[in-house]
Amino acid sequence: MTNSDNDFFWERRICEWSYQDAMEPSWEPGQVVVDQGKRQHFAFLFADLHSFLDELVSDTTIPFVPRACTRRGGDYDFSSLAERYFTKIPEFLEIVECMPPQLLYSEHIEAFIACCKNMGLFGQTLDWDDIWFAPSLTYPQFGNASAAELFNLLVANLRDRCQSQKTQARARKRQSEAVERAEEYGSYVDALFKQWTRLVVLRIDLEYRQEFKDQIGILDALADLKRFFSNRRHNSLFAERRGYIAKLEYGVLKGLHFHLILFFDGSKRDGSKDVNLAKEIGKYWEKVITKGRGNYWNINASKKKYEQRGQLGIGVIEARQTNLVENLKQRVVGYLCKSTQYVTLRRPEAQKAKRTIKTIRRGKFPVEPPKKLGRPRKIQALP
Repeated sequence: MTNSDNDFFWERRICEWSYQDAMEPSWEPGQVVVDQGKRQHFAFLFADLHSFLDELVSDTTIPFVPRACTRRGGDYDFSSLAERYFTKIPEFLEIVECMPPQLLYSEHIEAFIACCKNMGLFGQTLDWDDIWFAPSLTYPQFGNASAAELFNLLVANLRDRCQSQKTQARARKRQSEAVERAEEYGSYVDALFKQWTRLVVLRIDLEYRQEFKDQIGILDALADLKRFFSNRRHNSLFAERRGYIAKLEYGVLKGLHFHLILFFDGSKRDGSKDVNLAKEIGKYWEKVITKGRGNYWNINASKKKYEQRGQLGIGVIEARQTNLVENLKQRVVGYLCKSTQYVTLRRPEAQKAKRTIKTIRRGKFPVEPPKKLGRPRKIQALP
């Protein structure tokens, strides 16, 4: 395994371990459970699409090169990029076709959508299931171009678009904003621990059931989240809540959903009941806020798994437990602040809605109580 392959492997593992919900089977009883094998396949496949788009930018080789003379095993020599991703292109197309067109995605995903649309690949049956013989297949609808030639053209178009000044400028801006956001939200966590030295931290995903996910738009989801937070004033479930972080994301299988972190005053809420509290809040989203359309995932129920890996950053945390605080900031909050997962409304939809879409938000920084002044010293007059 080369250094680059090793880096890719560990990046994938870190992404999986850092409180990513796509691979997890821990659903509450009574919920609609999607086949775990399919969930895992789609999750890895979408990660593969991101990896394909990232790798082709730095890889300048031509994926398929015709051999001087045909010999057994195919008509083309192929690069490592083609070897890894050629057979996955049909599934990449299938995934992207399912993604709502009114949403705006990351720069590289947008480039993939645009290039595939310009080439007329959507809606086509591409039999690219074999790296040795499928590249030689020809397609009349594309002027009898071979699969290898189509893949080469797609990669060339993607490189041009991804390396354009406009795309790179947008990507740099978003990455810079992600770094700033991580610093800001890390400071927010520090401020909460400075004010309350013991916090109960919950991680919950607020979602929509499979049968409703295609009916839910961004404005619908944000309206539900607004009701979720507005109603807390009259709900004992949220008593002693001191802060929150919420991130709107889009998943190919799950649709729109929120990653939510809630902070409660650990001196007034029973930390041993955090799993049950997270469950009750999830049920509140499911039954009351979404009126049965909602779903949720209780990440606190998996605390032991993260503790065994030395990555625990939820549950009861005291300010003096610096390793848990760092896990909370770097892994739990950091996962929400990452730049790779990005979605918002396209400009026409946003203009129609007459509002700016804020996909990540937090509570206000706590106000420090005024320092108590000591009793003023009496100054005796000189004789």
